[in-house]
Amino acid sequence: MREGRTVGLSNHVVLITADGQRRHVADSAAPIRDARGDVQGAVLVFRDVTEAYLMRKALADSEQHFRSLANAGLALIWTADARGDRDYFNEPWLAFTGQPFEAQRGDGWLQGMHPEDRLAWRAAFEAAARVQGDYRVEYRLRHADGDYRWVLEQARPRRDSDGLFIGYVGHCLDVTHEKAADAEIERLAYHDALTGLPNRVLFRDRLEQALAHVHRSGRHGAVLFLDLDQFKRINDVYGHSLGDVVLVEMAQRLRGLLREGDTVARLGGDEFVVLLGDLAGEAETAAAQAMNVAEKVRASIEQPVWHEGLSLMLATSIGVRLLSRDVEDIDDVMRTADMAMYRAKAEGRNRVAFFEAAMQASLLHRYELEQDLRAALRLGQFELWVQAQFEGGAKMNGAEALVRWRHPVRGLVSPAEFIPIAEETGLIVPLGAWVLRSACEAIRALQGAGRSLRISVNVSARQFLEHDFIAQVREILEQSGADPSRLTLELTESVLIDSFDVVAGRMRELHALGIRFSLDDFGTGYSSLAYLKRLPLSELKIDRSFVRDVPADPEDAALVEGIIAVAHLLHLDVVAEGVETPEQQQFLRAAGCGSFQGFLLHRPQPIDDWLKDVFG
Repeated sequence: MREGRTVGLSNHVVLITADGQRRHVADSAAPIRDARGDVQGAVLVFRDVTEAYLMRKALADSEQHFRSLANAGLALIWTADARGDRDYFNEPWLAFTGQPFEAQRGDGWLQGMHPEDRLAWRAAFEAAARVQGDYRVEYRLRHADGDYRWVLEQARPRRDSDGLFIGYVGHCLDVTHEKAADAEIERLAYHDALTGLPNRVLFRDRLEQALAHVHRSGRHGAVLFLDLDQFKRINDVYGHSLGDVVLVEMAQRLRGLLREGDTVARLGGDEFVVLLGDLAGEAETAAAQAMNVAEKVRASIEQPVWHEGLSLMLATSIGVRLLSRDVEDIDDVMRTADMAMYRAKAEGRNRVAFFEAAMQASLLHRYELEQDLRAALRLGQFELWVQAQFEGGAKMNGAEALVRWRHPVRGLVSPAEFIPIAEETGLIVPLGAWVLRSACEAIRALQGAGRSLRISVNVSARQFLEHDFIAQVREILEQSGADPSRLTLELTESVLIDSFDVVAGRMRELHALGIRFSLDDFGTGYSSLAYLKRLPLSELKIDRSFVRDVPADPEDAALVEGIIAVAHLLHLDVVAEGVETPEQQQFLRAAGCGSFQGFLLHRPQPIDDWLKDVFG
C-alpha cells in the first residue's frame, strides 16, 4: 500500500451466503491518495469467482480422471501431433519400454521399434494421415527386459475444439502370446506334431511348386516314398512311446541328408516322403541322382537306433518317381511313388524301386488278390498240405505243414504270391492260426493211429509276436489233444533281429510245454553263435538256396559244411530242405546232415492223402 500498488489479498475467500451457499470470492486492494499523492486509505474490491473456480476444478478433476484411466489398464496409450511426433505416453508405456519420457518424446520412441518393422509402420501412419483416418498396424517393440514383443497399435485422429485435425491418439496392446499361438496353430496345420516335419498338406503345396519349376526350367525333380519295414513290430513289442522315439530319430536323419531346397515330410504312421528339386535335365542322370540320395537314405535308416541301452535295427523300402515336363497331376505322382515303394517291398524289402508303367497293372492284380485273400479266409478256401521229412534218407520221421489256396477261378495259387500279401496286411495272423490248428489235428490223428511222427509249422514273426500267441497255442493243443512234443515250430532268423529277448522268452515258455523249435532258413539272416546258445532250439534247417548248387559249388559246399558243424557243436539236429538230386543227398549225408526234405524224397500233397499213405 505504501508503494501505491493494487494487490490481491489472497487467492480467494470462501464466504457463506445468507441462504447457506458457499461462494468463492477473489479480493484485491488499491490505495486512496490525496491531491499531494499521499495515501489516505484503501479501496477493497470483492468479486464472486465461484463459476470460474468450479470450472477450473472440473478441468483439473477431468485431467486427473483421464490420467487415472490412461494408467489403470494394460494398454500403452500415447498421443502424437500431425507429423507423428509423440507428445504423451502413459505410465504403462513408460514401464513397458523402461525408457524415460524425454528419451521417447517426438520420434525418439522409434528407436525401440524393431528395425525390420519401421517401414511398415511408417507406411500405415502416412497413409492414414493423408486422409485423416484411423489405422492399425502390428510391430515389434523392445521391452524393458531387452526382448522384442509384438504389439498391436490402433489409432484415431485427434481434433481441436474447432474440429481441426491436430494429430492422433492411440494405444498398443501386447499380442506376443497371441502371435505365438497363431504361429503354433499354423505350424500344426502344416507340420507333423510329432516330428515337426511338413505334413501332407504342406508337402502337396511344395510338390505343386516343384512341378511348376520343372515345367519352366526343363530340369527334373523326384519324389521318394519311404515306408519303414516292420515298424509295426516295434510298436507291438515295445509300445508306441518307443515307436515315437524311433520316428523322431528317423525324421532327424532324413533332415540331415537333404539339401537346403529339398523337402522331407511325414505323411502319417511310418510313411515319409522326400521331394528332390532341381535335378539334371537329362532323365538318366536325374534318375542316377535320385538313386544316390535314396541309397544314402536307406543306408542311414539301417543304422541302429539306441535308446536306454536298447538297440533297434530298422530298414526301409523306397519308391522313386521322377518329375518331368510330361507330369501334370500331383495325385498321380504320389500314387505312383507309393506303387514303386510297394514294388520295393515285394522284391524283398530294404530296397529302392523306380516307378514303371507296368507297375500299375501289377498293383491292381495285388489289390484284387488281397480282396480275394480276405474272402478265402472267410470262405475256407485254404488247404493243408505237407512235405515229408526223412531221417537218413529212408525213414520218414515227420513232415512240414504247407498251406495252399484253392482259388475258385485261378485254381491253386502259389504261396510265393499270396504269403507276402498276407504278411503285409496282417492276414498272416488268422491264416497262421488256421494252419497251426489243422496241423495239431493231424498230429492227433497220427497219435490215434500209433504213429509218432512230428509235424513242423512255420510261424511268421508277426504271428509269433502277437500278444496272445502263447495263449492261442495252449488253447489249440488242449482242444485238439495233440502231443506238444510232436509239434515243431519253425521260426526264421528275421524274427530274432529286433526282438530277441521277447522272442527268447516266448520260446522258453512254449518249450516248457514240450514244443520243439527249428530255426528255418539258417544262414540267410543275422544269427550268431552267442544268440543260438541262448535259444531252446532243437534243430537247424539248411536253406534250399545253399543246397541247390552242392556239391558242384565249392563256396556253397563250404557253407553247408559250416552250418552242419555249428549244429553239431550246439547239439542240434539238422534238416536240409530242397534236396532234389541223389548227389545233393549223398553230399549232405557225408557232411553229417541227419534229415532231408525235398522233391527227391517226397512231393507235397494234401494232408488227407498223406495220412492215408502213412496209415497204409
